[in-house]
Amino acid sequence: MTAPLLKMLHHTPSVTVAAMGPFVLGRWREVPDVVGLQAMHASLRGWAAEAGAFVAVNTVDANSMIQLTQPARREVAKIQESFDRQQVGLAMVIPARGFFSAAVRGMVEAVGLMSRARFPQAVFVGPDEAITWGLEKLSLPHDVEAARAYLAALASLEEAPVVNEHP
Repeated sequence: MTAPLLKMLHHTPSVTVAAMGPFVLGRWREVPDVVGLQAMHASLRGWAAEAGAFVAVNTVDANSMIQLTQPARREVAKIQESFDRQQVGLAMVIPARGFFSAAVRGMVEAVGLMSRARFPQAVFVGPDEAITWGLEKLSLPHDVEAARAYLAALASLEEAPVVNEHP
């Protein structure tokens, strides 16, 4: 199986979002503001209109998760609700190790359990587990080459050149 191409959907200093086959891959570098989240949502809506079922895999810094403002949390909830029928899973990757990151992962996991999302949510330390989990949620075979391509795409979001926050 050949992995699909990476399609950049949204890129700012705060957040980079790309689509690759049935995955929406996100890298949250810092806490985005509501206007940034709304722009990201608009980009995702355009892609989702043509996409089928998908899994979102977001890599975030632990500090970003606890610094989300209440208006930003409401906007994130709106984004999730708008894709309830298409999204079959949400994997959050909080890669740092240590007590603080583990506590944030636990908090995010608890919030996910209490949310009203129609799709399963899980929190991971590494992206490889998140991709494997996503392939299972999509009922796709675990193709090692495709999984490596998805992981490489996630890694490439780290090095993507940054443009202005709100053009």
